[in-house]
Amino acid sequence: MAEQTISSRAGVACMTCDNPDPCIYKISVTFGQNTQIWPEKPAIKMSLIDHGKGQKGTIQIETKCNNAAKHHAVLTGGQKEKTLEFNAPQEVTLFYKDQLADAEIESDLESVWFYLSNLANPTDIYSEPRYYKLITQGCLDSQQYATIAVYPSVSFMVS
Repeated sequence: MAEQTISSRAGVACMTCDNPDPCIYKISVTFGQNTQIWPEKPAIKMSLIDHGKGQKGTIQIETKCNNAAKHHAVLTGGQKEKTLEFNAPQEVTLFYKDQLADAEIESDLESVWFYLSNLANPTDIYSEPRYYKLITQGCLDSQQYATIAVYPSVSFMVS
């Protein structure tokens, strides 16, 4: 028998009070070997390290109903919001710093003195992480289900 998605209990006077949207069945967030699943975890929280090329992962949102016109999910945190499809795994790459297009690289270059001082005292190690938020709109409400913090990698070498 196929797996069935069960809704809230029948006969509940206020079925949406303090309950998640009944249309969202499961949200799975995977980065590397770490997978977190809602509703097994009430709030998905992950911490990732960006080694310069971003962190690649998968987000899958499964719904119980077919009212796709009202369903909407976005991943916020970068320069642009990424809209996610429902009921299919979505590949995402999260960065600590936004990736610049080739035309933007020249305008974003700092002075030589900035780079030399950053070698001696890297400012990234004191910075806050970049937070990505997964916000899902079901049939009834909009809710934040996941928060992903992306930190820069820092390494010191002595020669």
